[in-house]
Amino acid sequence: DGAHEDAGKVTYAQRLRRQGMNCVVLQRTKDTWIGIREVRRLLARCIFHENCSEVRGDFMSGVGALENYRKAPIGKYGVQRDEPLHNEASHLADAFRYFAEAHMAGLVDRHGGAMPDVRRLAAAQMGGNRGKVRGMW
Repeated sequence: DGAHEDAGKVTYAQRLRRQGMNCVVLQRTKDTWIGIREVRRLLARCIFHENCSEVRGDFMSGVGALENYRKAPIGKYGVQRDEPLHNEASHLADAFRYFAEAHMAGLVDRHGGAMPDVRRLAAAQMGGNRGKVRGMW
């Protein structure tokens, strides 16, 4: 939630920009399954570094999170919820889903970097400051 304000009325995107990061806030999609379908499409073309499978302390690996991302189970009174299960895997898997949505929106090139137009948009959001931009997200 890059546009979400903290107690000081500052967004996460604004904090990143103040640190010289190139940041564009991805608009939230109304249907989570659009992003999930894009993840499934992209996975066939992805190569993950072996470190992405390593568990770090108490945290699940990124690959482990994708493997454990599940649809919510049938709830109370037998109602099936058409949404992902919110569990220990969902935060990391959602991060990859947001990457897939950014890719689908044309914000990421085929090698995983920011598209030139996105870099210009981010610089404009930073007030035209193009100096010392260290990364897209």
